[in-house]
Amino acid sequence: MIPWKHRTYAFLLRRVLGPFLTEESLKQLHASLDVSLLDGTCTLTDIQPCIESLNKRIDNLPVALK
Repeated sequence: MIPWKHRTYAFLLRRVLGPFLTEESLKQLHASLDVSLLDGTCTLTDIQPCIESLNKRIDNLPVALK
């Protein structure tokens, strides 16, 4: 993939998913990202969700993440 495209996708995903990922996952997002527009896929590997942020987001539901 062209480096500037890869950086652009990583930036956009950081903006969208940033609040829901751990700091370590955010730092390594560019290495975890694989995008193929021809196949219509975007794959993230080896990321850790921020459980506290997700639980705050769904606190009105009868479910909690651990």
